[in-house]
Amino acid sequence: MSLQLLSALLIVIFRGDTHSLIPLYAVGVFTAFTLSQAGMVKHWLAYKGDGWIKGILINAVGTVTTAVVLMIIAVEKFTHGAWIVLIAIPALVLLTKKIHSHYLSMAAQLSLQCVTDSKEYEHHSVIVPISGMQRAVIGAIKYAKALSDDVAAIYVCIDPVETEKVKEKWDKACMGAPLIILDSPYRSVIEPLVDYIDEVRNRYKDGVITVVLPEFVPLKWWHHLLHNQTALFIKGVLLFKKGVVSTSVPFHLRK
Repeated sequence: MSLQLLSALLIVIFRGDTHSLIPLYAVGVFTAFTLSQAGMVKHWLAYKGDGWIKGILINAVGTVTTAVVLMIIAVEKFTHGAWIVLIAIPALVLLTKKIHSHYLSMAAQLSLQCVTDSKEYEHHSVIVPISGMQRAVIGAIKYAKALSDDVAAIYVCIDPVETEKVKEKWDKACMGAPLIILDSPYRSVIEPLVDYIDEVRNRYKDGVITVVLPEFVPLKWWHHLLHNQTALFIKGVLLFKKGVVSTSVPFHLRK
C-alpha cells in the first residue's frame, strides 16, 4: 500500500511524464548495484574461501564502475528529479537505523537480566476522580476499597454551588472514603488532579498509585460521542507517569 501511494504521488508530481521519471529509476538502480557489489567485496574480505581473490577483484571493479556511473547520473540529472532519490535514500537509511536502535533499546530494558530491584511496593494509594454523585461512582468506590485501605475521592471545584451539592450527596451516601475538594481557578479538571497525584507520589516514593475512573458504558458505540471524554484524557496523561496505574470501572447503561 505504501509503495502504491508513493508511486501515485510521483506520477502526480511529474504529471505522468515517464521521461522525467527515468533519472529517479537510474539513480535507484545504480545505487542498488553499487551497494550489492560493495557488499560482495566485504563478504570476500570477511569469509575468505576458494577463489576469493578473483571474486574480490571482479566485485571491486563492479563497485567502482557502478559508483562512477551513479555519480555521473546524480550530477547531470540532479535538477531533473535525481535529487529526490539522493535525499530519500539517506533519509530512509537513517530512519531504519533509528528504528533498529529503538528496538534494541526496548529489548534491553525489557530483558529480565536488567532486573536489579525486586522490592515490593511499600504503599498503595487509590484515587477516584469524580465529576459528581451517581451510581457509577458508587461502584468505583467499592472497587477502590477492595484494592487498598488508603482510598480518596477527588472532586475538582469549578462551581462552588455545585460543589456543595456534591458534598451533601457524598455525606448522605456514607461512602466510607474521604472526599477531597481541589480548587481550580482556571476551570481545568486535569491539572489539579495531576498535581494532587504528584503530591501523593512524592509522599510515598516507594509506593504505587491506582487511579480508578468510574465510567458509564452506553448501549451503542456512537453514544460515546455525545458524552464527556474526560476519563479518556486522564488515561492519556497518566500513561506517561511512572508509578501510576489507571483503570476503569464500567457501569453499563440499559434501555
